[in-house]
Amino acid sequence: MLAKSLAVALFVSVVAAQSSNDTINPSSITLTLRNQWCQGQQNTCGTLCSGDPGTNNCDPDTLTYNCTCAANNSAPGLQYYTQTIPTFECEQIFQNCINSNVGDAAAQALCNTNEKANCGHLDPDNFTETAATTSSASMTATSTSSSGAATGSSTGTSSSKAGAATLAAMRNLGTGAFAVGVGAAFGYML
Repeated sequence: MLAKSLAVALFVSVVAAQSSNDTINPSSITLTLRNQWCQGQQNTCGTLCSGDPGTNNCDPDTLTYNCTCAANNSAPGLQYYTQTIPTFECEQIFQNCINSNVGDAAAQALCNTNEKANCGHLDPDNFTETAATTSSASMTATSTSSSGAATGSSTGTSSSKAGAATLAAMRNLGTGAFAVGVGAAFGYML
């Protein structure tokens, strides 16, 4: 019975660590840091669009950004790369998780697992444009507000450069989920 109680307590602790601090209120980040994040976001957008972004803006007050490539008006896979708003926010959530779970090794291990699974780790400086053509989504992302609700919109578009950036990111991450999804799609078509 004691082992069962300890297991339940551990489970509750891990779930609390996973669900807490999963949003960022932009005002909780200094304006100087938000400006640096926006500068990194805009630089990375330019890199992933092979130096030809169609839309490339970032508001440091709200951390709202928009990045599309001029060649095909599609959005690159920003979430896979460092120096982007999605990754900066993900890393801040990770740091908040670590800080709120001091002394709880199991909860901090979960923080680490979530960071590895959810934060971008690819270096945009190593981005190489590929000739592949695929479809991607053009997305305008909005950071979470103080209410914790995230908003955004997406429109399907044909993509080559930005879609290739997303495809290359998935390939570099070694994700089997993409391969399974493609295999399932081809299996369904047959």
